[in-house]
Amino acid sequence: MANNVALGAIIGGAVSANFGKSISDSIAKIGAFSQRAAHFPAEQQRIDRRFHYVA
Repeated sequence: MANNVALGAIIGGAVSANFGKSISDSIAKIGAFSQRAAHFPAEQQRIDRRFHYVA
């Protein structure tokens, strides 16, 4: 039983770290894309509405 709990904690920590990294990478990519799109106002407005991005 203790081995199962320890294994679960290890797997849970690894999944949590990878998931957090994926989310932060996605947010950074959306932000960078949004900044590049700022040169095209109509596209910027569409991105802002789609992702509810607040600068």
